[in-house]
Amino acid sequence: NITLSAGAGYKMYIYPEKPLYHGLDFVIGTVFRLGSKDNRSKLEMESLNIDPLFPILYEYYSENSFGTLDLKNTERNTITNLTVSFYVDQYMEQPMECAVIPSLKSGETAQIDLKALFTTGVLNLTDDSKISTEILISYNLLGKKISYSTPQTMKIYGRNSMTWDDDRK
Repeated sequence: NITLSAGAGYKMYIYPEKPLYHGLDFVIGTVFRLGSKDNRSKLEMESLNIDPLFPILYEYYSENSFGTLDLKNTERNTITNLTVSFYVDQYMEQPMECAVIPSLKSGETAQIDLKALFTTGVLNLTDDSKISTEILISYNLLGKKISYSTPQTMKIYGRNSMTWDDDRK
């Protein structure tokens, strides 16, 4: 950001009987701002839907979605290399990459299916619980890498619970 400015003025300092000083002044200036003061991401989370999880189906969730995330690019420019990962600290060894989107133009929306590779530790849950999760997002904007995470909570049932909404499970 570059700002150029110029100005002129007349000053007169008056002492009771005669002018003490009077004269013209001229000002020319430039200001250079490197970077931006607003570092907040302009990639908006429009909606997030996470279904309750069943520990008995922990292997199923590595290939099948248990929720969706809608992201909208409200930046002025196209973002590239958008990566979305999902992570649960206690029950996953590392974040699972849910989507890699090569480019998302300004104003476009992307829907991401959430998946997770849970460890067998999830089978130790005997009661229904709410657990803390993280959604990790990173992308490139005008050559700059931007990364952030957003904490979420989700419900997970006890290990003996099951759903029969789809008998293929």
